[in-house]
Amino acid sequence: MVTRIVTLVLLIGAISLGYMLYSNVKGPVDEKVSIQRTEKQIERKLKYVRDVQALYLVQNGKYAGKWKDLEDFVLNGSILNVQQREVTKLQDDGKETITIEYDTLGTIPVKDSLAGQYADVDPRKMSIIPVTGKQFTLFAGKVDNGGRDAQCL
Repeated sequence: MVTRIVTLVLLIGAISLGYMLYSNVKGPVDEKVSIQRTEKQIERKLKYVRDVQALYLVQNGKYAGKWKDLEDFVLNGSILNVQQREVTKLQDDGKETITIEYDTLGTIPVKDSLAGQYADVDPRKMSIIPVTGKQFTLFAGKVDNGGRDAQCL
């Protein structure tokens, strides 16, 4: 009878220790996975903002300094659809000359140009940091680059 009680107590103790060991290992692993997931979401959002800013720079000659400007640009703006073509001609002396020709085909709405790559990103929420709900800080301006002003983010 005593051996059964001791065996039962040891079994319960072994199960308890096993569960404690499992939970002590699983907790940090789950936290690491959660952090990696959040970092990927933030990285994706920042890449979206980078791509929108690049289009804004091409269209307006400067980076957007306000989130509202970027949002309006994505929702209502358009960019030129330019086709690039290389033309190779053989000269009389046997050398080739390559010229690059550009042809403007029209305009494309900004939201359509980003739709394939960032279909799941809402432009109205591009300033919000995933998971935290806080807002990214946006700064755009000019810096002196060896006597010349350069656009910076």
